[in-house]
Amino acid sequence: MNSLYDILKFINMLNFNLLSLLFIFTSFTTVFLSVYAYNRRNEHASFYLNLLLAAVSLWSFFYGVELAATSLKIIQICLIFEYLGIANVAVLWLLYAAFYTRKRNWLTTKLRFILFIIPIITFTALFSNYFHGMYYSSMRVVQVNGLNFNEFTPGVFYWIHIIYSFVLVGWGTLLFIRFLFEVTKNDKKRVLLIIVAGLIPYFVSIAYILGFKPYGYLDPTPLGFFIMALLLTYGALSNKLFEISPVALGVLFDSMDDSVIVVDSKWNLISTNPSAQRLQKELFDRDNINLIEYLRKNYSINQESTQTIAISRYHFKISLQNIGVVNQSDNARMIVISDITNSMVMQMNLTETEKKYQNLFENFSSGFALHELIVDENNNPSDYRFIEANKAFEVMTGFRREDIIGKMGKDVMPNNDFSRLATYFEVVKTGKSITFYNYNELLQKHYQITAYAHDKMKFATVFADITDRVNTEQNLINSEEKFKKVFATSPDCISIKRASDNTYILVNKSFLDTFGFVESDIIGKTSVDNNLWEDLSERQSWIDSMNQVGEVKDMTVRFLRSDGKLIHGLISSSIIEIEGAKHILSITKDVTDNVNTELELQYRIKLQDVLMDLSNGFINLPLIDIRSEIHNALKTLTLFVGADRSFVSFYELTGNKALINAYQWSNNNINKSLHPELAPSSELINYWIGIHRKGDAIVVSKPESAENELFKLWMEGQNLSGIIMVPLLMNDDCIGFLRLDIINNLNVFTEKEIKLLGIFAQMLVNVELREQSDVAFKNSQSFLKTIVQTIPDLIWVKDLFGKYQICNAQFESFFGAKEADIVGKTDYDFVSGDLADFFTENDKKAMLLGSPTMNEEWIIYASDGHKACLETIKTPIYNLKGEVTGVLGIGRDITDRKDVEENLRISEDKFRKFFEHSLVGKSITSLDGRLSVNKTFCEIVGYTEEELNDRHWSQITHPDDIELNNHYLSFILNKEQDSVQFEKRCIHKTGKIVWVDVKTTIIHKENHQPSFFITEINDITEQKNAEEALKASERKFRTLFSEMTEIVVLNCLEYNDKGEVCDYKILDCNNAFTKIIGFTNEYSVGKLASELYGKTPAPHLMEFANVCKTGKTYTFDSYYAELDKYFQISVVALNNENFATIITDLTELHKYNEKLIDKNKELEEYVYITSHDLRSPLINIQGFSSRLKSQTQTIYELIKGVELNEEKQLALDKLYQKSIPSTFDYIFNSVSKMESLLNSLLQISRMGRTQMNIVSVDVNLLINKVMGDVNYQLQEIEANVIQEELPNCYGDEVLLNQLFANIITNAIKYRDSKKKLQLTIKAEKYAGKNVYCISDNGIGISDYHLEKIWNVFYRVDNKSIPGDGIGLSISKRIVDRHTGRIWLESEVGVGTKFYIELPNHFFQDILV
Repeated sequence: MNSLYDILKFINMLNFNLLSLLFIFTSFTTVFLSVYAYNRRNEHASFYLNLLLAAVSLWSFFYGVELAATSLKIIQICLIFEYLGIANVAVLWLLYAAFYTRKRNWLTTKLRFILFIIPIITFTALFSNYFHGMYYSSMRVVQVNGLNFNEFTPGVFYWIHIIYSFVLVGWGTLLFIRFLFEVTKNDKKRVLLIIVAGLIPYFVSIAYILGFKPYGYLDPTPLGFFIMALLLTYGALSNKLFEISPVALGVLFDSMDDSVIVVDSKWNLISTNPSAQRLQKELFDRDNINLIEYLRKNYSINQESTQTIAISRYHFKISLQNIGVVNQSDNARMIVISDITNSMVMQMNLTETEKKYQNLFENFSSGFALHELIVDENNNPSDYRFIEANKAFEVMTGFRREDIIGKMGKDVMPNNDFSRLATYFEVVKTGKSITFYNYNELLQKHYQITAYAHDKMKFATVFADITDRVNTEQNLINSEEKFKKVFATSPDCISIKRASDNTYILVNKSFLDTFGFVESDIIGKTSVDNNLWEDLSERQSWIDSMNQVGEVKDMTVRFLRSDGKLIHGLISSSIIEIEGAKHILSITKDVTDNVNTELELQYRIKLQDVLMDLSNGFINLPLIDIRSEIHNALKTLTLFVGADRSFVSFYELTGNKALINAYQWSNNNINKSLHPELAPSSELINYWIGIHRKGDAIVVSKPESAENELFKLWMEGQNLSGIIMVPLLMNDDCIGFLRLDIINNLNVFTEKEIKLLGIFAQMLVNVELREQSDVAFKNSQSFLKTIVQTIPDLIWVKDLFGKYQICNAQFESFFGAKEADIVGKTDYDFVSGDLADFFTENDKKAMLLGSPTMNEEWIIYASDGHKACLETIKTPIYNLKGEVTGVLGIGRDITDRKDVEENLRISEDKFRKFFEHSLVGKSITSLDGRLSVNKTFCEIVGYTEEELNDRHWSQITHPDDIELNNHYLSFILNKEQDSVQFEKRCIHKTGKIVWVDVKTTIIHKENHQPSFFITEINDITEQKNAEEALKASERKFRTLFSEMTEIVVLNCLEYNDKGEVCDYKILDCNNAFTKIIGFTNEYSVGKLASELYGKTPAPHLMEFANVCKTGKTYTFDSYYAELDKYFQISVVALNNENFATIITDLTELHKYNEKLIDKNKELEEYVYITSHDLRSPLINIQGFSSRLKSQTQTIYELIKGVELNEEKQLALDKLYQKSIPSTFDYIFNSVSKMESLLNSLLQISRMGRTQMNIVSVDVNLLINKVMGDVNYQLQEIEANVIQEELPNCYGDEVLLNQLFANIITNAIKYRDSKKKLQLTIKAEKYAGKNVYCISDNGIGISDYHLEKIWNVFYRVDNKSIPGDGIGLSISKRIVDRHTGRIWLESEVGVGTKFYIELPNHFFQDILV
């Protein structure tokens, strides 16, 4: 049948009668019950009941059509459709029974398929019976009382179907009967009702098959199923038959630790669990108190609340919640009573502990402040508020607590740098503490600050004022920088060795260059290790001097380089202290070249008297006069060898190679300078350097004898007849040369002259070295003075008479005078007589003993008046004769150390008190396991302190846990970690087992060797017992969770660095998830949803995040394309980050809905045709009525001219003036109503037939247009309209205009006349959709009407308010066409909120 015409033709062939209509009515009623069962379902059992009722409905409908059939062919067609239901009814009954009674473990997917094999064979045999006749061998039509019935002869497959069906029905009924003995008394009624309802149709069927046919050929079995459906509906309404199975509810309800009482609105008891019954018996019965009566007197039944109360010595938390309909009782209330006695006791103990620690908090030496972090609208930190601060905070910052508590940081310190807000935000967000240093410009102080998370959006800061320490460290750094620069750049060899073992700890570059080592060869080794001493006796002399005098000055020694070359040096050494340890500072001047030069000069002087006279001219002169003397010597030497001109030149090797003429002399008749255009080229200079670096002199008696062509040309250009160039060698390199030119005469330089010039050249080099050495020596002296002046200790030297010889800058601040004003004076010139006597006495003591003495003394600095404690070391000073000439004093400021010692003493005293009075069990355990314990420790294990002291810890440890204890101790003894925390069992003195949480920390000595253990124990016996109970409860939950037929997934929101929700993680999933979705638990748990489902962003991320944010459950339908399945997803918030998704497979229902949609489309077509066809008769009736009315007027006018008696005239007037007009009014009103009804039907029909024009709709503009249409009405009733900014959506603008107009018009129509209409329109934007809310304060809608209000022609008020009851039905259809949802919340007398969900993206319109 492919058209409406074929359907009408088929219907026309049927002869409907009362019986056929009865069965068709039964079919539609069963469909309604099926849908009702589906909507009320809470588990898989209802799904199979839904299918069972659908099968019965199919059977009943086509049996009704069969009874209206007029031919055998139609009966056979109907029979095929009937068996789509008949063949499956028994299997569906068994599946319903198995799932309802939770006896479905044996029902594998394979077995379910097997159960349907016989129904499939049955249907196939019936469908193909024409070919084999094995279902029925013959069939004919029998007419009884005008009705057509079929009579057939059953075949073998018919009896197989009958036997199979009754076996399955019996099987399912037995499951219910067994289940009857497993449920609670309250649930027996439900199960018994199901058994009775299920048996009725089958008893009817058995009677029919056995020949009991009171109605002839009529099969009453579908009527039996209809009665079953009515009974099940009754059970659903009165006993929540389609809710979660009674066993699951019963187990959950009975196993709750909290007491649960369910009452109705009049405090009549509906149900209690065992925990509530025990509470009544154990507590309230003793005082003759009825628990329900007690609650009724103290709580309002209409108000949800949570309160805490105390009864006797117990504390309870009582929560009252509305839970809706229970056992026919409307507005049932559930009262949950939780025993919180332990937590309250713990809270009181905590309060007492907090009082004790408050005193500690106030006396805490470090500053402490508690803050609340303030964030802006983008969740970025913007400020913080002071919540608490201690006294140390006031002292350190200068802020009084009462001036800052409750105020913003930027208000208190407006000029402060608040860049650390991001750091505090990170601490709050991650829970990880952080330590940093901060300089407060406002207070001009340095702080060490530790910030840690305290609570949600709160953080605490603990800080110490380290201003003095930072300043000291900075001064030290500056001093060290100066020292490092001098140390690194000094040309002398500087080294520092430990006095204890003579190993080098630091050497400078000159040391390494001079001795030919790299740093790794020297550091950590001695001079003997590297064979530096040429003569070890010299080393012993150096050691003896250091031991006797404490210093060595300019001692001549011989060293060996790494390559074996001899080095002559002058070494100066002294004792210095670094970090409290003695070290030796040595400065060695390399005088090897000087020594070699002197030897060479001595040798040359013997041979060359001239050179002696020459050298006497300038060698003993000061450096300042020696340069002018070089010119004289150059003249003497030039004339001596018969040359005309002489130069002392130095190589400039950077950039383009060139020469620098430092000195020159020439005869008056000779040009003094070179020809600039003939200056030697770089290539020629390279030639000279190559020869000079070998140490050879260049001697050319005439130009043509020059070996180098460039050299020859250059000589000719300079008019030279001869030349000698003697290299100036320094540190194995050539720095220049001594050059003598022969111009006017011929002269051949002798070997003696060459040697003489070589000696003079070396003299020039020595002069250069002397100048460099002198500069280095002055730098060395300055360096030593700088060290003395920058050392933070006070340093001074006195002579035998107590007069100061020298002092450093630190000592100047003590006396408040400069060194120049102190030298030559005594202590009596600067301090009091008593203190001067004390200083003098200690000076004499050191000089008499002949060894260093140490004492502590408190002094007051004259420079700023501050007081300090000095540790003073006074050492006698000896001259070369070993006589005492004075005393060296070094005073070290140990004030900080004294403070630390005092703080340590106070800390130890606090620790001792804290240890003795701590609420946590504490012990100090020696390395051999002996205990020293506090009072709390004794209370936990039941022994006295005397019994436990010196007892081994293993004697109170459970034998099975001793190895565990030793295992953890080995971690800290092996230095794998400093502390361990674990749980173990202790043996109480009474013999009982006590579970304790153990935290053990090892304490080390200064040499890092272990000293003892500090152990804390907490009694966690109750916690362990609670954990065991929790585990048992979790096992129950896990079993229920795993076996649920719905998919259940536990999830956790994930956030990005900006604190925004970016994904969610799978925490757990049940077996149904694996079966339906296909992902195993092991594969899924821990994965991000975007990764698991392969979608970015994760599916429904924003909706799930909103559920966690609001705590409101959210339910929606979704299609999963990968599985081609439809699901209903309910999202439940567990907390603000975790949520559960409960997913039900709606695929089968969706298929039925698609079929229903197809049928609705056909029905709409039929309605459209029918409505259109009915309009013509209506128009005719309206026209005929108008014509008849006119004709009646004409007849009346004609009759008026005829004389009638009074009685007839009165009857005529009454007929014309009253009866006839009333009749016409009735006709016209009926026609008008019928026309309105047809228009509505046509409008509904067009809703599914007209293609929508999908565009982006400006909802603000649309609402304004609707408001303009009803503006007159709004003004007339003085309505107050609030319209917020509304986001755009996508849809058909005409239909959406009608949608919003219907809702707004309803709000005006159903307003409360006693108050002014308040109309609010707002919206929220979600991912992929917008939800618009239109709320009013009208009369409201009762719960009775809520489920029916969307039905066509349904009206809440049929009398006082006009309307056709079609507006909301049309509105729902419009929203459905837009793939959205519409729902409402209403309360009578308060008002109504309509929620409209529409897409905010383009979608494809599909005609429904």
